[in-house]
Amino acid sequence: MARWWLPPLGGPGSGVDVRPRAVRTDRRLTNRLATAKLCFANASNEDIDFGSHPGLDRRNVLSLAQGAWLKANENLILTGQTGTGKRWIACAFAQQAARLNDSVQPTLFEDLALARLDGRFPRLVDKLARVHLLVLDDWRTHTLNDRQRLDLLELFEERYRRNRPDHGSASRGPARNDRRGHSG
Repeated sequence: MARWWLPPLGGPGSGVDVRPRAVRTDRRLTNRLATAKLCFANASNEDIDFGSHPGLDRRNVLSLAQGAWLKANENLILTGQTGTGKRWIACAFAQQAARLNDSVQPTLFEDLALARLDGRFPRLVDKLARVHLLVLDDWRTHTLNDRQRLDLLELFEERYRRNRPDHGSASRGPARNDRRGHSG
């Protein structure tokens, strides 16, 4: 009777990666969260205190936590008075988006301005247009100047162009070309 012996998977030179899938998934999540640079890195939807936020609907928040709005390319705007926890809740949704395997990126108006000055603006807009969840948390107490409004409009237009059902088959309109400084 012959006995066959097979070397264990993942042995030296086998070319088989036996690391558990969970380890790779955890590493990807860690990378997504590092890229997100969340100011409240430990915020999570599970920790929202609905008792201290009476206007916050538990059912609505839990529904949003499922992430269907991200898959449908919808937007989420959090409004409220200063100090009511909007930034913390935004970080909780960003954390959840990262857990759902979506890319998360913070955007500061200073980043857009610097990119415009050093010529990286088109590449930055292209990069930000591909991100699933873009967290705009730089409103503070000041209003936007004309340049910031145009930068934001261009970013929104590019995100819309990329995410609409026909995926940007229409040509860029003359108004957009005018804002970029191009003719006709």
